[in-house]
Amino acid sequence: MTVEVNPVGIRCGAKNGGLDCAYCYERCARMAAEAGPLPTVDLDAIKTQVSAARGDHFSLHGGEALLARTEDLERLWAWGLEKYGRNGIQTSGRPITEEHLRLFRKYKVHVGFSIDGPGELNDARCAGTAAETRAATAHSERMLRRCLREEHGASLIVTLHKVNASPARLPRLVAWFRSLARAGLRSARLHVLQAGPRDAGHALVLPVHEAIAAMRAARALQCDLARPRWIPWLRCPLQFDVFVDMRKLLTARDDQVTCLWNACDPWSTTSVIGVNPDGTRHGCGRSAEDSRWIPMAGGSPLVRSIALSETPQAEGGCQGCRFFVACKGNCPGQTEGGDWRSRSSDCELWRTLLEDEEAALEAEGWTPVTRRTDLAEIEERMKAGWAVGQRPSIRSAVDRRKSQACHDGRHLDHADSARWKR
Repeated sequence: MTVEVNPVGIRCGAKNGGLDCAYCYERCARMAAEAGPLPTVDLDAIKTQVSAARGDHFSLHGGEALLARTEDLERLWAWGLEKYGRNGIQTSGRPITEEHLRLFRKYKVHVGFSIDGPGELNDARCAGTAAETRAATAHSERMLRRCLREEHGASLIVTLHKVNASPARLPRLVAWFRSLARAGLRSARLHVLQAGPRDAGHALVLPVHEAIAAMRAARALQCDLARPRWIPWLRCPLQFDVFVDMRKLLTARDDQVTCLWNACDPWSTTSVIGVNPDGTRHGCGRSAEDSRWIPMAGGSPLVRSIALSETPQAEGGCQGCRFFVACKGNCPGQTEGGDWRSRSSDCELWRTLLEDEEAALEAEGWTPVTRRTDLAEIEERMKAGWAVGQRPSIRSAVDRRKSQACHDGRHLDHADSARWKR
């Protein structure tokens, strides 16, 4: 579970020292709110909500969380360090100052950067004029490399779109990832831009074949970096969590995967819990309707996941798809036609990448979950959990099946005794 504390509301615009992202799904609401004063941070109310979530830490998000008052940041991180022993923040990197770096060191803050690439590859994240945007990007990259050098703990989120991952620009993006791996970057998350015809970022969306090519290029880099090397600074390879998660899912070791791969309804996004400056609680912003926060309804049946499993693929569902137990229709905030009841609008992308990972596992001598003879039974066990508001992992569904088979005195098939290598 990710607990996201927002100390600034949806404030993040370039006029305030943040960025105006062309593809922001909160763009309209953000522009309307940025003229007002910073909200008051109710630390006691935030503490109550974060503690009730029972996570192992929290992370600051926005808007641009570093636009918060320094005293608010310090109060939040002092409490986070005392209670959890660590802190986190997600930022564009543009607002980082020497004072922020001091706080990162003092309060053990892991810094997640949102940068789409070097130079013009980051132009969709605008800081004003073209010159101002390039200067902001250069500063953000310097701060990322400095955090890596000083070992604050840093990671990266990149959204793939026409500005940074078109065929002409993809080689430069891959080279940038390689250089960051040399600088010490160990973890990066890839998002594929999704925007409907009426959304501001629609013109930036990659055609599906280009999105597949970009993802495959990142996977090829990860595999290349993972090979044994003599270079002493490459102690550990860069990993993109999307491919790590796919392998976990297909090998039934999915107790911890990122939120895209968890069954999710717009009103029950328990993989992500948001806490506002005043301490009120809400679900994931990606599932919000017209940028309005949706209150949580914990414990309710996961209707979307169950419905997708029963709805034919020709009608927007996932019935009969062997990858459904892994994908689960993906994020309800990124669906065909913007209808949360439908599967992901990037279904072809995810299916292709899962097929790639499935083939790689089989070539290595594994039996992926998607090739097991009891796949239908595994899916039924997961649906039984969704019906009562639970999110069973594939591992738990497999383990329960094994336990039941042993109890009944039945033999397990060959797929159950497959050789797991990693």
